[in-house]
Amino acid sequence: MEDTENSSEAESIDPLQFEVDERYFENAELESYDVYPTGWTIAKEVLEDFSHRLVYFYVPFNSKLFYFWSFLVSIGVLYNAFAMVIFIFADVKSQYFWNWVFLPSPTSNYSNPTVIRLIDFVQRTQQRTTFPRLFKIVLLAVSCIVLFHWNACLYFLFSIYEGITEESQTEFGFSYYKVFEPVFPVCEAYYGNDCWYNEDIDHTLDLDDVRDSYKMDLVNYWKNKHYRWSTGNFSREYSMSVYWSALTITTCGQQPWPSTSSQNSLEICDTLIGVLVFATIIGSVGSVVTQMSQTVNEFRQMMDGIKFYMKYREVNSAIQERALGCFMYLMAHNQLDDEECILSLLPPRLQANIAANLHMETLQKVEIFAMCDSRFMHEVVLLVKQQVFSPNDYLCRKNEKAKEMFIIKQGKLRVIDDDTGKELHELNEGATFGELSIVHVKGNLLGTRRCVSLQSVGYSDVYVLYRDDVSRLLLEFPQEYRTVIANARNMLHSRGLLETTELGEMCDPEDHEEAEDMILEEMSVVEQLTRLTGIIDDLNANLSEMIVSFSVGN
Repeated sequence: MEDTENSSEAESIDPLQFEVDERYFENAELESYDVYPTGWTIAKEVLEDFSHRLVYFYVPFNSKLFYFWSFLVSIGVLYNAFAMVIFIFADVKSQYFWNWVFLPSPTSNYSNPTVIRLIDFVQRTQQRTTFPRLFKIVLLAVSCIVLFHWNACLYFLFSIYEGITEESQTEFGFSYYKVFEPVFPVCEAYYGNDCWYNEDIDHTLDLDDVRDSYKMDLVNYWKNKHYRWSTGNFSREYSMSVYWSALTITTCGQQPWPSTSSQNSLEICDTLIGVLVFATIIGSVGSVVTQMSQTVNEFRQMMDGIKFYMKYREVNSAIQERALGCFMYLMAHNQLDDEECILSLLPPRLQANIAANLHMETLQKVEIFAMCDSRFMHEVVLLVKQQVFSPNDYLCRKNEKAKEMFIIKQGKLRVIDDDTGKELHELNEGATFGELSIVHVKGNLLGTRRCVSLQSVGYSDVYVLYRDDVSRLLLEFPQEYRTVIANARNMLHSRGLLETTELGEMCDPEDHEEAEDMILEEMSVVEQLTRLTGIIDDLNANLSEMIVSFSVGN
């Protein structure tokens, strides 16, 4: 009978089928040839792409290249802000004016820098910098320097207009008599006997009142005992002008009073600038200082609240010290703010990117997630939550229900055997603990309880991945669920913690239904619902098969 059936099947085979298969393979070869282009085609596509990039090249406004270019242009703006008025001084104008006009450089006036670009750079720096208060103080200092510089140049221009004198020290305008070149002695004033002019200091109330009577004797005495540091006219002119500008705008110190209408006008304008502009700058500095102390004040209020609560509730002094120490640690590491509240302001995709940057490298090293899809891993990193543990805190104890996995971000943890009290192992930054606790594996000899304890050595920042969250996520990724279970079974089998057959092979997961029923109470609600959903799906499949077979039979 079998021979006749085989012969009938052989007779039913069409010999033309083999010719069709050959044509099919020929077409497949042609298609595969078209899929993989030649080297010339690839080079042509690369050249076309490169040419398109050159033709349609642009710099986005939020790119780093645009930011650095704004920085260079801002330097040009500041350079020109100083240079365009400093040529009032004759020495500078005679040597550097034409170089400034014709020299082609990124900071010359031909680079066409604008104040708008400088303002844009300041705004972008305030958004990018991690020290916004320091940058604001630097910005205010630079603003003051530019203001003093412009006002000093205006003062010297006004002095040129009225005429510079060299004899009077009480003139309102600039005078060389107000600024002398520095003079230094060439003898040892503290050790030499001939390096000290004998003046009657004990019986003279004010030396300035009596020195005019013997100033020629002073000049003759120091004639060959000093040297003069020649600084040039520009140094004397600019230093005196900036000094006058700073004192006038800040309304500090005394200056020669004006004696003409034009001098009164200049003094009034500078006073208004000092009252309005400089008062605004000082107010900005005050706001920066207030903001810097605001965080400290809030921290003190929180500390006072915790202290009052613990004293009012009569908390043990040892616990109070631990609580305050933990609070100080959180403040020192900027962890008082809720990360979830801060990240909730960002789009979900950007939150996923930040979480992946923090945890993806560590989670990919976890053996239980080997060969899992990247989309699944990006969802897993969103489930990680941060916790802080103080010294000697237990993260988990022996015989507790295992329901989470720990990832060490900072600090050290030690694995302890409670029965002997010995330290079995020490975990450092980047290590994981309890990865088999996030899934339920049939035939696991460890059960659902911890077999060791985990304790924090010092202050530790730990990321926690809970079993319920992973179980809820695995419902959406059935293929990853099978992968994770297979990895967990292989890990347990390699450690000798999985039930095996008499030959030492892993048992089929379906052979452990009775064991699963025994630990049903230990399963989470999500895992129980998942199990019930699987049972219902199996029942529906069996019922559909029975209906189909009954219909065919009738």
